[in-house]
Amino acid sequence: MNARALMPDDLVIVESDPEKIDTLAVK
Repeated sequence: MNARALMPDDLVIVESDPEKIDTLAVK
């Protein structure tokens, strides 16, 4: 996973994608 996933724009995507939240939580 690259730093792009931590950018604010992606937080909006994460809100609608619970699996991504879990992935970020691991990092």
